[in-house]
Amino acid sequence: MSVRDDRHRRPQRAWTRTGDPRHWQLIVQEHPVFGDDRLSLTARGVFAQITAVPVGEVFTASTLAAGTDDDVSVVQAGLAELETHGYLEEAAR
Repeated sequence: MSVRDDRHRRPQRAWTRTGDPRHWQLIVQEHPVFGDDRLSLTARGVFAQITAVPVGEVFTASTLAAGTDDDVSVVQAGLAELETHGYLEEAAR
């Protein structure tokens, strides 16, 4: 996955829970998707979920939505955004 237009790339700060769940640690997400102003928070969240999928494993909107409160249509919208901006391509069947 690559960004076609580097002017949209800037590292973004993101929060993650580490150690004691009452404390938060600030980390910088280096992947360009997190600094791409063209993407919604939905698309960025879908991308974050995709990073948990093992490399080479094919996923669908339904598999990504499983175990979340989000409707499949929300995940589909995030996937469409990521594809539109060059972060994903449809897997060959």
